[in-house]
Amino acid sequence: MLAGTFVVSFISSSSATWSAMIFLLFIHLGTNYLAVRAVSMRTLNRQRANILFSDLLIQARNSSHEEIREKGIPILSPEEVSVRERVFERDGVLRWNGADVLGFAKLGVPLKNLLDRFSVSDSTTGSYTSPLASTLLNVFQEEEYIMWYDNSSTTFFIVLKSNADTAAQLKAWMHALYFAKFGKEEERGTQEAVLQALYRTLGVLNVLIAGVGSLEKLLEEKGWDVKTGALETRSGVRVVFREEEGW
Repeated sequence: MLAGTFVVSFISSSSATWSAMIFLLFIHLGTNYLAVRAVSMRTLNRQRANILFSDLLIQARNSSHEEIREKGIPILSPEEVSVRERVFERDGVLRWNGADVLGFAKLGVPLKNLLDRFSVSDSTTGSYTSPLASTLLNVFQEEEYIMWYDNSSTTFFIVLKSNADTAAQLKAWMHALYFAKFGKEEERGTQEAVLQALYRTLGVLNVLIAGVGSLEKLLEEKGWDVKTGALETRSGVRVVFREEEGW
């Protein structure tokens, strides 16, 4: 209050008023920016997951399976990730190592959003038919999510099953990021090729996770909170799948 009175006492014109206001505004915004940068969050939202998993996947690709099993994989701590965070980030973007935008991902979407991308619906019965549908289900039969990549929009549509927990969401996001970076361009030309690429990248990811024992445990040991779900930015949809009933 005294500081404000002191500054006001030197203002005698409109130009001085504007200059003082702009100066104080810059100070206000600057201190707020520094305050935000100083915060280290332990939950994994989409941006922090991009940074963390990019680094983890780089480490994994530079190590042999034997090295991973024996020594594990060094991962970034919440403090190390926080210094790489952007104050503003586009929702759903898949950004590699904090720099290159590889595509986008939609997590917790209705099953219809995924089916509409590659299936043909019957307006009379409301059912979907596609020769790839059963194959896609088989690929993700043991997973708690189902994922499809739409080449035209460079977007991953991730459907969460009813038993999907936070760890499953993190794995699905890492799968999308890995596919976006290392899924070869020639493997995205047709829907059959995309399906093969999904199968291949999921296999690589499962080998990596098996090598470290447990992704959830690995993250917790480094100080990450994997119990609190922060990847879903809005209320998502869960799908109950009964094998005998198909889609």
